[in-house]
Amino acid sequence: MSKFDGMTNAIDNWQNGLRDGLPLGIAYFAVSFAFGIYATKNNISIFDSFIISLTNLTSAGQFAGIDMITRGSAIIEVVITELVINIRYLIMSCSLSQKYDSDLPLIHRAITAFAITDEIFGVVCCQPGKVSPFYTYGIMCMTIPSWCLGTVCGCFSGTFLSKSLITSLGIAVYSLYFAIIVPPSKNDKIIRNVCIAAMVLAVIFAYTPYLKDLLPGIRILIITVSISSIAALICPVKDDIAETTAKETIKAHKEAMKVELYDE
Repeated sequence: MSKFDGMTNAIDNWQNGLRDGLPLGIAYFAVSFAFGIYATKNNISIFDSFIISLTNLTSAGQFAGIDMITRGSAIIEVVITELVINIRYLIMSCSLSQKYDSDLPLIHRAITAFAITDEIFGVVCCQPGKVSPFYTYGIMCMTIPSWCLGTVCGCFSGTFLSKSLITSLGIAVYSLYFAIIVPPSKNDKIIRNVCIAAMVLAVIFAYTPYLKDLLPGIRILIITVSISSIAALICPVKDDIAETTAKETIKAHKEAMKVELYDE
């Protein structure tokens, strides 16, 4: 193997991530654009709005955070609310860790963990077999700048856009959910049944007394844990996957980083 093979493999995975992250970036721009307008209307500066988007990457949490900031809520209230809204990402992190090789260094896990969103999680999990961290980096290079740029553009646009147009911008992200789950659902009966069960349970939670009053983060957490647990018990995944792309990429990348001073 050439000392450049590892880097080439990493670049290929990164480019694949860029390709798959492009639709996410487009939709993220639309949603964050609406957030930027909303933040400006609540007297949040452009710089502060940019920092919020850069460090959070979560639409529900950011909108809720702006509401609490404008109400003058206590810091502890903001922390607890954000934790509850985004607690589902803890479950996603556990699931996503199974997509990476067990030998993956902690630094790669920490960096990729920062980019866990509903859409990115869905795209990465739908990849067959193990996943290279450079694939996730490619998605991050598309989504994070797009999310932040959309926020800044929304802040600059001010209030000249109509409310109906702002609302319509938020619909774009929901189309991504279908684009993410439909292809694998067509080819895998288990995934299809899990998706249908999750949708049915979500509708039940939305209209059942008391359950509909739960915070969105708690509802998503309950649905995710219950459906995934049942699916894992009924249809467990066999741990007999062969050598993975991620393992080969990391090993080759390490070899590529070795500098040979002299040729033998």
